[in-house]
Amino acid sequence: FWIAVVSEDDFEYEINLPIVPTDIPRGKTLVDSLPDIARVRLEGTGKAMLALLFYRDARVNIDCRSIQRAKRVALTTQMVQQPRRGGTIVAREILNPDSVWIRLSPLASRRVPVIPAVTLRTMAGYILASPMKVNPDSITVEGPEEKVRRVDRVFTETRELTGVRSSIQRRLKLITPQMPASMKLSAAAVDFSADVQ
Repeated sequence: FWIAVVSEDDFEYEINLPIVPTDIPRGKTLVDSLPDIARVRLEGTGKAMLALLFYRDARVNIDCRSIQRAKRVALTTQMVQQPRRGGTIVAREILNPDSVWIRLSPLASRRVPVIPAVTLRTMAGYILASPMKVNPDSITVEGPEEKVRRVDRVFTETRELTGVRSSIQRRLKLITPQMPASMKLSAAAVDFSADVQ
């Protein structure tokens, strides 16, 4: 292959290209995550293939403008997009997957409380003077309407603090094990504090 890429002869090569949904209608979003990549068989000159492998900017674009709610979309070679750099590469076949299922939903958001998943035990003679706090104490969840309405709270990462004898502060990540990639949080972490006296 490395000898071939410096020539002007045509060669075939299989490559993984990212699948990218485009032109999603305003106010809508994907309900489910799509496969990350498609396996594509390409044909082109050795030099053009080397440029494609080096820049890694080719992709499979799926135009979502015609999708109202849900649709199975067949992947075709016409969806393969690549910059022109003087060499010609032609997509010959989409090997896998041959199609993807796309569901769209109205984009929604809601404010939900952040719950610290922290167990705190003080040393003998010390007490937690007030409830543990997080800042911000709530965040915005955004995503498909049908999934957003099921989220009523978000938890921090789990921490166990023992033998505490003074006030503490920590930066804690937010945990979203049940949330699909199509959902977003307005913050990735919060500031935790506890007043120990």
